Amino acid sequence: MDDLEYLDVCAGKWASLAASRRTRQQQTVVDVVNTIGAVEGDGLHGFWNDYGSQMDRIIESFRLAGIEDVARMLTESSFCRDVIGQGLDGEGHWKFSADQEAALDRLDSQIFAKAPDAREALLRFLPKRSG
Repeated sequence: MDDLEYLDVCAGKWASLAASRRTRQQQTVVDVVNTIGAVEGDGLHGFWNDYGSQMDRIIESFRLAGIEDVARMLTESSFCRDVIGQGLDGEGHWKFSADQEAALDRLDSQIFAKAPDAREALLRFLPKRSG
């Protein structure tokens, strides 16, 4: 198993723990892995819909992991909170302006490009493997 597979194993194991039982380092790994996965899967708007209430902790997790540029990008996308809070339109879509959609596309791409570096930064939080 390579280091990134080990990261996924640890993140999955720690995500299954109650949040109150995770160490701050384990929470950092869970937050960063879940965020990257959510952005890669559903984009920032989907991420904000699912995790917006946890943003302060998630942004702090990125900072603790030394991934300040992604923390900044997440903060820059905070307009999603208001748009998502307004609910869906009659066609089942959020009411993002054209400028907001362009910003989301740009930020999604930037975060997607940083995903490998973000995962690599988490390796220092993993326990040593035996053998």
